[in-house]
Amino acid sequence: MNGEQQGQTFKYKLAGISTLIGQVVSMDEWAEMFKVPHRKKPGQYLTGKDIQKIIGPVESKSWDPDLFRDFTHVVNVAQEAMQAAGLGPNDIDVVMVASSTPYEVQLDYDSFRLMRALGIPDHIPPLQLAAGCAGMGRALSLAARLQAKNILVVTYEVSSLYMVSPIYRYNSAHPLRDSLWASPALFSDGIAAIVLRQHDDAQGYSLYSRDSLSFGDEAGFEDPLIHYPGGGGLNPPGVERNEELSCYAMAGDQTKRYYAKGMKLNHLGLAQYNSNYYNEVARIYTHQASPNMVESYIEQYCHETQVEQGKFSTHARRYGNLVIPSTLKLIHDDLKEKKLHSGDDIAVLVVGAGPERGAFLIGVE
Repeated sequence: MNGEQQGQTFKYKLAGISTLIGQVVSMDEWAEMFKVPHRKKPGQYLTGKDIQKIIGPVESKSWDPDLFRDFTHVVNVAQEAMQAAGLGPNDIDVVMVASSTPYEVQLDYDSFRLMRALGIPDHIPPLQLAAGCAGMGRALSLAARLQAKNILVVTYEVSSLYMVSPIYRYNSAHPLRDSLWASPALFSDGIAAIVLRQHDDAQGYSLYSRDSLSFGDEAGFEDPLIHYPGGGGLNPPGVERNEELSCYAMAGDQTKRYYAKGMKLNHLGLAQYNSNYYNEVARIYTHQASPNMVESYIEQYCHETQVEQGKFSTHARRYGNLVIPSTLKLIHDDLKEKKLHSGDDIAVLVVGAGPERGAFLIGVE
């Protein structure tokens, strides 16, 4: 265990939540629509089964560019979370927006647009996080350091708007060009929002690590996991071939290594705070990176702790990787299906690009 890792008590509870996904299409349907070139069979395309053999048993995914092109859906989900918490725009003290696929990339315009539409008072500054799959861990780590009564966290991933481009299928410039197609095959569309309400008696906990100086018992982890070298000052838009660099590419082997060890360190960090947390919480949620990684980790976790697998929820096979909204979708569904109730405590463990990871214990109002 990394002795330098420090967590914070978390004096907030989950007061409201809302989520939205798009049309769920089977992997066969997606493959027919996307047409990934078959490298071993020129002129042919990968089938859904071909794709599943490579990225794992993702049976279907949320993929709906027509729906998610409308920013109004982000506003509506945020409003629904506020309404669930019984709050209006004047009650919100902090707004965090977290996404790796913003609608407008410069100057945090998404946050300004969202807060204007919600009617959030002008004296509340926007706080936008350009984060990947562990963005909720970063957001709650920041929240733990704040003295705010009500915090609105809005997150969305509009993968289809970014990845529908042919440059994910035909690309000769990106350093990971041969595996670019795997990102649209795995990543999905989704929106989620939560309201955190301060409670003096809350017994929550939040931990976070970038793992750049040390990674448990080894040297710092240097690979960012997602390679997106285009679009910034080093490779600005409009310059020849830089468009081809503006693709999300997964470093597959490094991602698997970071997920396995990072999730274990998350668990050890929570256990250091409360050695019996996994028996005390009602549900445990893990980031839905891919079916193979998620299911392998849950099996190992249950073997080591003797926790029943029924304490976990998963949807990686059905939805693919919803990025930051993935765990929030699980929580929202469990609330609607009465698997999770008011007064329950939950544990959430996430890892993602950066790299970064986080874990937290939080109560449900």
